[in-house]
Amino acid sequence: MNGENELRAGSTRWLATYCALAFGITWGLGSLFIFAPKFVEATFGPAGLGNPIFILAVYSPAISALIVIGATGGRPGLAGFLRRILNWRVDAVWYGFAFLIAPTCTAIGAVFYRLGAGKWPTGPEEGFVSQLAALGFMLILGPLEELGWRGYMLPVLQRRFAPLTAGIIVGIVWGIWHLPSFFVAGLPQGAWGVFPFLLAILFASVLFTGMFNGARGSLLLPMLFHWQLNNPMFPDIQPYDVPAYAVGALALFMLYPRGFRRESAHTTVFS
Repeated sequence: MNGENELRAGSTRWLATYCALAFGITWGLGSLFIFAPKFVEATFGPAGLGNPIFILAVYSPAISALIVIGATGGRPGLAGFLRRILNWRVDAVWYGFAFLIAPTCTAIGAVFYRLGAGKWPTGPEEGFVSQLAALGFMLILGPLEELGWRGYMLPVLQRRFAPLTAGIIVGIVWGIWHLPSFFVAGLPQGAWGVFPFLLAILFASVLFTGMFNGARGSLLLPMLFHWQLNNPMFPDIQPYDVPAYAVGALALFMLYPRGFRRESAHTTVFS
C-alpha cells in the first residue's frame, strides 16, 4: 500500500498540484502586499513576523506539501513524512555541513565583496539581543519551507532525473517562488538584484541536494541549513554571495560525487 501511495504522490498530477498550491498561496497573498499595501498594513501590520498574511505566504511550501501528502498517503503517509524531521541519526559530517557551510560561504563572499566594492561588508545595525531574537524567529520560519522543497519536491524529481538535474529544477522553482518578495516594501529583497539572487539560490539548491542524499533523506539537516541561510547575524553580501555559493557547490560536487549519483538519491516521500 505504501508503494502505491508513493507512486501517487510522485505522479505528474500531484507534483503539478503541489507547485500550483505553493505559488497560488504565496503569489496570491503577495499581490495584496504589492497592490494593496496600505490596506494590508492597516489591517494586519507591515510585512514581517507579526503579519499573519505574510506568515501564511512564507509557510505555503510546507502547507502545500502537507496537503499533497495527506491526499495521497492519508494519516499514515503524513506520519511517515513528518518522522523524517526526527531523522537525526546521520553522519556527523552533515551536521558540520549544515551549520558551517553558510558562514563559510558568507566569509568567502565577504572577500569577494572587499575585492569588488573596495570595502568590507558591514554587519546588521540591530543590537545583539535583537539579532538573537530574530535568529530564534528564523528557526520556525524559513526552515519550514524545506517540507516542500526537499521534503516533497526533490525526492519526487529524483525518481525521474539525476540528483544534480533534480536539484537544479528545485532551485529554479524555489527561486521563482520568491519573486514577489522583491516588490514588497520593508523586505530585504527590495535592495537586492533579482538575477544574482536566483543564481545564488540555484547554487544553494545544489548544496542542499548533496547534503539531502548524504543524510539519507533527513529533513532535519536541510532545515538546519536553511536556518543558517537566513541567519540575520550575517552581513548582507549581495550580490557577492553568488561566486561564494558557486565555489561551495562545485566543492561539494567534487568532494562528494556520491551524493549526486542516482544510486544514492533518496526518492521516498513517506519515510
